[in-house]
Formats: sequence, C-alpha cells, structure tokens
Amino acid sequence: AVSSLDGFVDDHGFVETSGMLGGILVGDSGSNAVGQGILTFDIAALPAGARVVEAWLEVRQFGVTGAPYAALGSLLVDHVDIGAAIDASDWGAAVVAPKPYSD
Repeated sequence: AVSSLDGFVDDHGFVETSGMLGGILVGDSGSNAVGQGILTFDIAALPAGARVVEAWLEVRQFGVTGAPYAALGSLLVDHVDIGAAIDASDWGAAVVAPKPYSD
C-alpha cells in the first residue's frame, strides 16, 4: 500500500488520510455520512504491458456497530482511479473497467 494515498472519504466531503485511524473505515457514521475506505498500491515496478494474473487482498472485520449490512449492503472491493491524492471528489469514483487481454 502507498500510505500517503490510503484513506477514507465520505459523501459529506470529509477526507481522512492520516494513518487510517488504525484500519480502513467503511460504512456510515452517527451523522449518516456514508464512507469508503481507499487503499492504493504502487505498481510502477511492473513492466509496461505486464499482465497481472492474480492479486490477493485479505480484509478482516474488527468492529461493527448496529446492523450495517442490513442498511448498507455487502462490502465491495472495486478498482478506481483517485488521481494523485485523495479528495472529496473521490467519493463514488467510477469503477475502472478491466482491459481485455490478448496474446
């Protein structure tokens, strides 16, 4: 992960990038702001045109308040382009479509 680009953004415009408060925050807050955790990965060392066949991300839940799955649904992991830094415009960023691979 690229810690300076890891963080949290919610639909009220709040952005947090200082150490992730010990974890990736997702869900809604007491003020009903719905938040998305953002993790970034430096892939600069991959050669141009390289094909990533598999990637593994393990996420563990360590705290739940209320009934978030009933209200918000399942946890999703998406590939999005946040640009050079996390800001309020990253809330709901469009999912990047995978590129087809051909030999």
